[in-house]
Amino acid sequence: MSAGGKRGDDQAGSALRYSDGKPRFDLIPVRVWLHRWGAAFKEQNLGILHGMMIDLRDFQEGDNQALRNSLVNMQPSDWMSTVAVLEYGATKYDAWNWAKGMAWSKCIGSALRHAYNLLDGRSTDSESGLSNIGHIGANFVFLDWYAEYWRPGDDRPPIAQAEGCKPTFSVKDALLPVMAMPRFDAYSQRVASDE
Repeated sequence: MSAGGKRGDDQAGSALRYSDGKPRFDLIPVRVWLHRWGAAFKEQNLGILHGMMIDLRDFQEGDNQALRNSLVNMQPSDWMSTVAVLEYGATKYDAWNWAKGMAWSKCIGSALRHAYNLLDGRSTDSESGLSNIGHIGANFVFLDWYAEYWRPGDDRPPIAQAEGCKPTFSVKDALLPVMAMPRFDAYSQRVASDE
């Protein structure tokens, strides 16, 4: 797999992604970020973001369908923000550049960085000026597409590939207080049964 192509390159795996100088949030499992951010979701009334991070955790741990929960539950305004991010990317790189494939960790890391920015009180991305939720939505679209069409980019931690391996660390207790938050109903069932 190519680390990144050049503008106009149509080779599979050649999607451009400029991440130089950005922290590699993907090197810490999403499960750990969820544990760290548990109280912040409730304090800042970010139930939808919390649900998205639960889905990202499940995806990182091997459930290739998990992100569809978030994509189905996104609000119309979140979809418009995602479209704006994709339009920005089509100008910065090329239209459909992302569909050529890239390492999945780049998208996971980007989604985590944008979640961090939201939790840090920044609703818009400093580079694009667009919604951080839109950036997370775009990364989820990419990852959902890759799970179907770009498996060579799957560089998730080994636990995602280990047959029958289930994490022993649980953040259930940290997540339960968040279930009472507005816009959280779609995820309540999943958190209550999560182990």
